[in-house]
Formats: sequence, structure tokens, C-alpha cells
Amino acid sequence: MLNRWHRLSLQVKITLMIICVVGLSAATTEWLEVRSIQHTVENNVRNAALAVGRSVDQNVTSLAQLSNREARTKEVEKILATLPDLLNIVLYEFPSKPGEGPLAITSAGPTELPRQEGAPDLVLRVREEGRPLIDYADRTKTHRVFLAAPIFLRNAVVGAT
Repeated sequence: MLNRWHRLSLQVKITLMIICVVGLSAATTEWLEVRSIQHTVENNVRNAALAVGRSVDQNVTSLAQLSNREARTKEVEKILATLPDLLNIVLYEFPSKPGEGPLAITSAGPTELPRQEGAPDLVLRVREEGRPLIDYADRTKTHRVFLAAPIFLRNAVVGAT
């Protein structure tokens, strides 16, 4: 291998060295940009989740307001219109009885209310942890993340978006 290198002309050697340096530089720059963009996107998603949660949380001052399907539908449709990166928003109410699962009140987006049995695990965890949660598990396959934010009423989690 070294014999071949020594037999190459100076111009070829310099050209190969430049190609190696430029290629390594391009690969490093691409990797750094991807990492930087990923961090920015995750921050934007987190901020969107908090914005949706705060928006709904500010307008709910009683359980009757939370259960008001018509008002909540208008509200989540308005939120969806202002945040174009969101695909769907579903609003859940947690029953006061401990054994019952969350009830889907309303939704906005291209799909109707979820057809699955019960609420997603993320929504159930929001009730337990009392803070916004983001699930990045499907990000690499579907380029989608799932987020859930609690709705508080008198320091108790009564629902989630």
C-alpha cells in the first residue's frame, strides 16, 4: 500500500488529501447540524405542549367548564389553528372515582375522537406525575412525537390534553 502511495505524483497526493479533509469536514458539519436541529425541534415541541396545556388550563375554572364539550371543542380547534405543527389535540377528563379511566371530551384535527380502549399511557402517566410529558419513541420512524399536559383545578389534575 505504501509503495502505491510513494509512486503517486504530488498533484494526486494533494488532491486526495484535500478530498479527505473536505469530506471529513462536511461529515462533521452535517452531524453537528443534525444534533443542533434535533435539540431545537425538541425545544419547540416541548414549548408547544406547554402552550396547549397552559391555554386549556387557564380557561378551565370548574369541572362543569371542563366537561362543556362545545366550548372545549371551539377552544382546541382555535389552538390547533394557531399551532400548525400539531396534528391532533384530544382533551381528556379524569373521573373523580379512582378506578375509572379518563374520558375523551373532544378532539380537533383530521381524526375523530380516539377509537382505542381508554386513554394512551402518556395521558395516564400525566395524571400520576402531574406534569407535561413528551414521548419521542416514534420520532425516528414516523417523525411524530406524542405529548400530554395536565389540566389543573385547585391543585388537582382533573384532565389532560
